[in-house]
Formats: sequence, C-alpha cells, structure tokens
Amino acid sequence: GNFWQNYQLPWKEWPLFYKILLQANLARENDVAVWFSSMLLLLVSLMCLLCFAAETRGDNKSWLRFGWAVSALIFAGLSLDEMGSLHEKIAIWQQDMGWLVLLVPFIIAVPVYMLLFGWTQIRRSRAGFFFTLFGVICFSTIPVFEFFEISSLPEAGQPLRATHSLWQALEEGTELIGMLAFLAATFCFALFFARMQNTGVQSACATIQLEFSRLRFFGIAILITLLGFTGIAASKALIPKSDISGVDGIPENWFPSALALCAALLLLHLARSGPARMARCALAISAILVSIYVGSNLQDFYYPGSSYGLRPMTIAVLLIPVPLVAWSEQGYGRIIATLGALVLPATIVVGPGPLTAPAGLAAAVILIGFAGLVLSQTSAKGIPGAAS
Repeated sequence: GNFWQNYQLPWKEWPLFYKILLQANLARENDVAVWFSSMLLLLVSLMCLLCFAAETRGDNKSWLRFGWAVSALIFAGLSLDEMGSLHEKIAIWQQDMGWLVLLVPFIIAVPVYMLLFGWTQIRRSRAGFFFTLFGVICFSTIPVFEFFEISSLPEAGQPLRATHSLWQALEEGTELIGMLAFLAATFCFALFFARMQNTGVQSACATIQLEFSRLRFFGIAILITLLGFTGIAASKALIPKSDISGVDGIPENWFPSALALCAALLLLHLARSGPARMARCALAISAILVSIYVGSNLQDFYYPGSSYGLRPMTIAVLLIPVPLVAWSEQGYGRIIATLGALVLPATIVVGPGPLTAPAGLAAAVILIGFAGLVLSQTSAKGIPGAAS
C-alpha cells in the first residue's frame, strides 16, 4: 500500500515482488487472501449441505434438518459477498451510513438464526454448539469494527491513520477466526452424522453414505450450469463495477471459482483409491489453480507483453493432467475428463478478458459431470463427513 501511495505507478509497471506480496492482503479485493477467505465460507456451506443430506437419509427425520439447507444458502451468500464486495458496494451507493440501515435486518437476523439453530443441535455435539457460538460472537463484532474503520478514514490527500489500520486488522482477523469457528462447528456436527447408522446406533466408522443417481446428478449439473452462467450475466448487468480500493470486488468471478473448487473436492474424493488416483489428483490441483486464478483475478498478471513468462508456464502446468487422464480413465469417463482437462488451460488462453469467467465455469461443470458419472457407477458412495 505504501509503495502504491508513494509512487502511483500503473499496475503493469509494478515490480513482481510487490504484486505477489499484495496477494496476502485481506484488506484488498481480487487477491489470493480474499479468495481463501471466500472459499472458507464456501466450505462451511458445503459442510452444511453434507449435514442436510446425511440427516435427510436418517430414520429420525425432523423439520429442523432444513435449517442446514438455510445455513448453506447463508454461507454461500457470504462467500459471494466476500469475493464480490457486495455490502461494500451498498455502502458506496448509500452515503452517510445509510448502508447500515439497509443491512441491519440481515446483520441481526443471521447471528440470531445461527445461534438458535446451533442450540437445537447441541444435543448432537456440544463442541459444535460451542464453535457456533464463538463464530456468532466473532461475526457480530465485524459491523462494529467496519463502522469504526470507515469512520477513521482520513480526508482526501491525507495519510492513513494508525487507528484505521488497527480497526481494519481487527475486522479482517476476527472475520477469519469466525469462519474457522463455523467450519469447525460443521465438522463436529458432520462427525456426529458420520458415526450414526440409520438405526440410530453409533458406529466407529466416520463415513457418511450418500447415494448418487446418475439422472439426479446430471440434473443437478445442468441446474448448476444454468445458475452459474445466469449469475455471471446478472452480475455483469446489474452490479456496477467500482475502481475504489476495497470496493472493486468482481462478483461474476465467484461462480467459476466456487464451482472449480467443488470439482476439485469431488476429484480428490475420487482419488482416494483406484488406478486413476494420480490423474485425478493432478486434475484436482489444476482445478484449484484455475479457481485461484479466476477468483483472485490473477489475469492482471497475464496482460499481453508480460515479461514474467507466467502465461506459458501456467498453461504448461495445467496441461499436465491431460495425458494422465487420457491414459488412466476408461470409457465415457475418459472423454469427459480429458475434455475438462483441456478446458482448464483454455481459461488462461482466452484471457485476460471477459471470456475468462465463462471458460472457468465450463471447465468446472465438465469436471463435476465427470465426477457424477464415476460416482453414479456404484449404488452408494461414502463421503467423509469429518476425520475421526
């Protein structure tokens, strides 16, 4: 930040060292640190979905199980907000702290809901409820820190105040700790479901058994595809871009980034055993790299004429899984997986530009479809809910 303030150089003229250093800055947007925090929230959302799916298959079903689905939507929305700077954009649209009035119902309702829902689950995991309570406390303090952070901003042309940096560090640090607390809570609850059989008798095997119907999985894949491309189009059309630091998040990048991470998790699950485990691990790593590339908007590193050589190196790395997949997979799975492996580096080839996000989304959907094909070949497949 001090380098930028002192020299005011265009981004393309910044030394590579400073560009890499800024990737760890949670106070900025469009960097690896923000991608990491956004994907943490997405992991919480996915764990909530896992708990919902596990409880739905149990004998002792309760209407409270839909609370997991609501929690999944909440954390997915928070993940999108983290990468897309949605509430910060509202703060710009509504001056004089009017944004707080718009967000107060959400700020109050979400912690109360999480606390009440966590209390209904306390009989299943006291540790899970403790982490939920701790996460709610952390998240409840974030609006307070944001208020003082914005209030301590200096006037135009004045240097940043030490108090602003302090409130900023408190906000980002507390937010990260709260995310980890919620993730730990969902793991505790998932571990409970993993140890329970349909009869309600505890088991030593920490595995949640889920059935995958090929028709259902591909129906979900089609729905995800439609939602993903609709989300990208709607974000570009409805959410104006901003060049203001801290408000310049790109919401359309969240959709391919999130789905690429989901594809990577499924591929890592498939790589636990079998002759194609090395190819699937390589494919998962490539999907994670594309998720980071799109979610962090790293295409700023790949502008035409870049002297770093990052573009050809990245494409070469992402092409590594192609021969491995073509050699290891069988049948239709080989065709789909190879296609996905080829579309991943295409995300770099078509960029930088407006085609990056759609290409990343297409690659993610293809890989999710491949995972669905493999999972549906068996009547049931175990997915680890948590480590025992």
